[in-house]
Amino acid sequence: MYTSNLVYGLQWVKTKLSVAGAINSNLTQLPMGNSLFIGPMLNAAKTFAKGFSLNVGSVYNSQYSSGELFSHVFNHKLSIAYKPKAKNPKNGSFNLSCNANWMQKIPVNNLTQKINEINVFTSIAYAF
Repeated sequence: MYTSNLVYGLQWVKTKLSVAGAINSNLTQLPMGNSLFIGPMLNAAKTFAKGFSLNVGSVYNSQYSSGELFSHVFNHKLSIAYKPKAKNPKNGSFNLSCNANWMQKIPVNNLTQKINEINVFTSIAYAF
């Protein structure tokens, strides 16, 4: 398996905003043929007052199987996190997050089924 990424990002410290764009690729070589995913990505993140942050992003990939275009894959994400300022950092810190991911796989022919998948994860963490 071979993976490559070319990323360019900008960050504005005063407004606590960052954006990034990328081109990514993934090549998997298998005995029955190669599989290649390649496409662009766009992401934005913003930190707000009181420990809240928001992250949104989208990825588009063309999927090739043995050199033939097989499907178009879209992946959209939304993440909201809350990390309050610890009263005493030596005692650890608390973090709560909710992440949603929507994946769409759109085939280029009628031989493969279209896939729409939504995953939502929440997590509570205490780090010390």
